[in-house]
Amino acid sequence: MGLGVLSFAVSVLTAFTGYLSRGDFFAQWNQVQSKDAFNGAGLDGFLNILNNGQVYGLHIVVLPMILIGLVGIHLLAVRSKGVVPPYSVRSSETEISSAHKGEN
Repeated sequence: MGLGVLSFAVSVLTAFTGYLSRGDFFAQWNQVQSKDAFNGAGLDGFLNILNNGQVYGLHIVVLPMILIGLVGIHLLAVRSKGVVPPYSVRSSETEISSAHKGEN
């Protein structure tokens, strides 16, 4: 799995825990529904969604530290390996024109 996909997944989880930290009715309803989903997936032993302190601790400390680490690794990879060069315009034009010629 790429660093971008992993960073995106961690940021979605961070946003979800932030939404659950609001404490209103909708957040509590989502906590109960998420608990049922976690139980069904067999993940109930890792995280107790109904424990607001645990969810808030994840949202404030753990998940941002993981995200900062992933972004740091990503920046180091870009600095050491460089970015992927773009496709050349001529090769893509040649492929497009040859594809259109084949249709006639």
